[in-house]
Amino acid sequence: MNFNFNDIVMQEALHNDPEFLVIVGKQKTGKSTILAELSRKHNFLILDTQSGYNQKVSKKIDLIGIDYPMDMKWIEGYRKLTEEREIALKAGDRATIDEIDERLKKAKYWEHRKRPENTAKNSVVLKDLLEFYETNEFPYDGIIIDLMSHFDEWLEEYMMREHCRNNPDHIISKKGKPAKDGKSVVKELTSEFGSPGYQLIKDGFRDLMVELKKKCKRIIGVFHIADKYLKESDKIYEIDPKKLNIRGSLSDFILSEADAACWISKDDDNVCTLNFNSNKSLIDARCPHLYNQDIIISEYKITIPENSDEKEKTKIIEAARKKYPNLVDCHWERVFTYLA
Repeated sequence: MNFNFNDIVMQEALHNDPEFLVIVGKQKTGKSTILAELSRKHNFLILDTQSGYNQKVSKKIDLIGIDYPMDMKWIEGYRKLTEEREIALKAGDRATIDEIDERLKKAKYWEHRKRPENTAKNSVVLKDLLEFYETNEFPYDGIIIDLMSHFDEWLEEYMMREHCRNNPDHIISKKGKPAKDGKSVVKELTSEFGSPGYQLIKDGFRDLMVELKKKCKRIIGVFHIADKYLKESDKIYEIDPKKLNIRGSLSDFILSEADAACWISKDDDNVCTLNFNSNKSLIDARCPHLYNQDIIISEYKITIPENSDEKEKTKIIEAARKKYPNLVDCHWERVFTYLA
């Protein structure tokens, strides 16, 4: 091995931007406003899980899941084959059993998905996007997923497909019996890790993040805070900042995967702040320029003369609110330094 261990030198510290940023806040704190501006001005694609964005002011598409449900026609075909095999087994018909076993090997129902008939034309699943950019260049600077809280349910459905790949008979068990939409099969996800299968869900989230990061350099996930952790005060520092609105240990796991996570707060002057401060943030940011910082991310596009007193400042701000109710000045270069 031709390696000189005496030649190891320190590298200059990098001013790195977050690849995966988590933004958490209550409703009506300005999340959608600042993210729409990021999309419009800096070429971020919004994956909207709740149809909350106006396509006229942002680049967005409706996201309805990670993948489509398994096709019930194929599930039913597999179930019938197992019933025929059971009859042949009782009759001792070895030839029929061998024939059905070969057909069962080919009846890979988990590989067949079906787009629901009532799905809107502009709605997609995450797999659609990943498959499209396998053969097409990704033109966006990043992706915004708002809200990412839906991934809890979606991951359970998505990982059921992987579970059935290795446990195909689960689909015909009492716990795995599917409903007409093919979704109820996920409600009793079993695995070697326990009944809820949380480890499978975590593995699924990590795999999806790996695939997304191959396509784009920057991902923003938006969450609400879990309601049971809200307290009777509007002050941001009085809210327990440790749990996302997502169940179980998946909340902690998502935060461990993030490069930075922050609270968003808005004051009486509609100035929005991203709180990376260690007293308020969910985790310590790995990015040096965000660590322990409170960053003003947006404010009204108004200029207040330096010699204005408080009364004059208030008058100017109130006039701006009436004239420009939705016009804000965003400072995303303070988070993503490549924009500066």
